[in-house]
Amino acid sequence: MTTHEDLGPETYGYPPALAKACVDPFDYAMKLETGELIFFEEATPHNFDWVYIRSTDDPSDRRPRDIPLCDRGLFVRVSSIVWVADAPNGS
Repeated sequence: MTTHEDLGPETYGYPPALAKACVDPFDYAMKLETGELIFFEEATPHNFDWVYIRSTDDPSDRRPRDIPLCDRGLFVRVSSIVWVADAPNGS
């Protein structure tokens, strides 16, 4: 029996940058339909409707944040994501 844990992020219909964040921790950004901008380093599929994102707490990171860094990560409704960027500040 196949479970959601057996499926790759591309199976969920994630945009390429979000699928990449599930397998390659780096520097990403997303914007939600409500206007919040979120910077994050990695993502994990939770199920078809939700993705779990995490960000390292780097005190030198001075980017404006609409949502503060969450020590235990943040669940985001996939349908609420407007766009996702890989390396938003350059590589």
